[in-house]
Amino acid sequence: MKSTVKNFLTAHQPRLLARLLRWKPGWNRDLFVFLHAVRPGDTVLDLGANVGLYTEVFARLAGPRGHVHAFEPMPDTFAQLRARFATESAWPQVHLHNAAVCERSGPVTLMLPGNDSGQASMVRHQIASWQSNVVRSFACAGHRLDEFFPTLRTPAPSFIKLDIEGAELLALRGARDLLRTHQPVLHLEVWSHWLHDFGHTPADLAAEWRALGYDRFVAVTDRLTPLPDLEQSWAGIIASGSHNMLVWSSRSPWAARVEAIPFA
Repeated sequence: MKSTVKNFLTAHQPRLLARLLRWKPGWNRDLFVFLHAVRPGDTVLDLGANVGLYTEVFARLAGPRGHVHAFEPMPDTFAQLRARFATESAWPQVHLHNAAVCERSGPVTLMLPGNDSGQASMVRHQIASWQSNVVRSFACAGHRLDEFFPTLRTPAPSFIKLDIEGAELLALRGARDLLRTHQPVLHLEVWSHWLHDFGHTPADLAAEWRALGYDRFVAVTDRLTPLPDLEQSWAGIIASGSHNMLVWSSRSPWAARVEAIPFA
């Protein structure tokens, strides 16, 4: 599909594009979820935006009346993100933040294995790109969302994407008030190896979700798999590698749109 057609459908017929995606071998389940979960006028937080591939998708879905706040701490990667949205008049809904999202606000040191900006992290990992002989360190700002989000003066977030290399629990702890109050839908990468390097386990993450009022869970792997018995059913999925999770509260004002996604 040509990019111009795909971009038009993303902005104007996202559910049609979602149906068309399923005809393609190896179709993108994450994009499929985003096309259903984000609507015009929404506020979306993209934590770990990298160069902005999904930031752009969210911006097209939320439209000019929406707000998309993209957080990317790595300086070189942020420069690429900023270049992507350099024509500000074309993207009034996009707001870029050169910062990490943390449990506490303050300076943060990130490490970069080789040149793999997609695996930059606040702790040193041991596998994948971290087997590189070259690991560089960078200083950046760190924001606690419960403190930072009120300064943005935008509507409550309906959707938060987290791709932050094992620091998911730190970000959630720093956003407890925001999450309890507004219960945005969460889409996050989970890998037990990354969590363990931060001193966390998948069980810790599950307990945090429950404590924040989240009670609906779907594993986004090669299938979209609802997990009604989360703690019993997801251990094998997470142990098999890095996977994404879709998490929401049945009491969320945005629950209906997520529950309408055809997971089968």
